[in-house]
Amino acid sequence: MAAALESADQRENFKVSQEFIPVWRDDYGLTSKNRLVVSEKQDKNYSTRIVEYLGLDEIRRDGGTQPRSAINLQHIKLLEDQMEEGQQLEPVIVFYDGEFYWLADGFHRWYAHRNQQEEAIACIIHQGANRDAVLYSVGANADHKPALPRSREDKRRAVMTLLNDQEWKEWSDREIARQCKVHHNTVSKIRASLTGDLSSNTSLQSLTGDLSSNTSLQSLTGDLSSNTSLQSLTGDLS
Repeated sequence: MAAALESADQRENFKVSQEFIPVWRDDYGLTSKNRLVVSEKQDKNYSTRIVEYLGLDEIRRDGGTQPRSAINLQHIKLLEDQMEEGQQLEPVIVFYDGEFYWLADGFHRWYAHRNQQEEAIACIIHQGANRDAVLYSVGANADHKPALPRSREDKRRAVMTLLNDQEWKEWSDREIARQCKVHHNTVSKIRASLTGDLSSNTSLQSLTGDLSSNTSLQSLTGDLSSNTSLQSLTGDLS
């Protein structure tokens, strides 16, 4: 993959997206040919990001960072078609914790590269642990125009990821909504449904306890009745 970008013409034709302006910088202090400096335009301000290529096998996908409820095979095929037509897909987002690269955004792109037998994929690398990757992933694809739009199940999965976490579940509905990029009413409804499930379980346990108590009481009453009958029988014999 690095060799494919060695010529100046190929570098100039490398398009990360319509909003990105890729520039090769010899004076940036980078020695790897796998690195590309990208300027991103945001409200007339420019920030610089580095796009690097990682081997597909270097990127871990098993850390609970999959924000989708399911992989869409049709979307993967669409991405493969774009690659075959020579289009450059957006870089995936990974978090590096000093040992592992955790994929936080770009699962469909990763599978498309694998199916096309590519050995490497363009990545934007953030420093952070697996937990940082999970938090990033819940808001991934929300405002990413080339990406497959999130389904209702995808949004619910994102919210549930935070509500099922011991720390993040303590956040307000609005903060969870901000992280997941959904409406805060959505978070409120999902949280309420979880609370309702817990209440139902509590009521069921209470009912079970009541039934057990009643059963024990009936058993005790039965024992007393048996004793009374026995005493009556003894009296009759006497």
